[in-house]
Amino acid sequence: MIDTQAKPRPYIGLLVLAALLGLITAAITFLFIALVHVVTSFIWERAALLSGLPPAVWTILVCTVGGLLVGLLVKAFGVSSPRSCRSSAGVGGLTIGAPRESS
Repeated sequence: MIDTQAKPRPYIGLLVLAALLGLITAAITFLFIALVHVVTSFIWERAALLSGLPPAVWTILVCTVGGLLVGLLVKAFGVSSPRSCRSSAGVGGLTIGAPRESS
C-alpha cells in the first residue's frame, strides 16, 4: 500500500546519494579500464616494436615475466584462501609452495 502521508525529501536525498555514489563508481571504473587499455597497448604494440624482437619471442618474454611476477607475489603474500584456487567445477585444488607454519 502506498503511504500518501510520506515525506519525499528523505527519499530524494537517498536517491541523490545513490546517484552520486554510482557516478563516482562509474568514473573510477572507466579510469581503470582506460588505464588497462593504455598499458596493454603499450606492452603489445609500442614496446614490442621498440624491443626489435620477433613477435613470437616478445610474446614468450612478456608471458614469462608476467608469470614470474605472479609467482613472486604469491610467494610473498600467499594465497588468500584455499578456496580461491579451486576450479570452477569444484574439483580438486591448487597448492603453491610449502604450507606456512603458524607462529
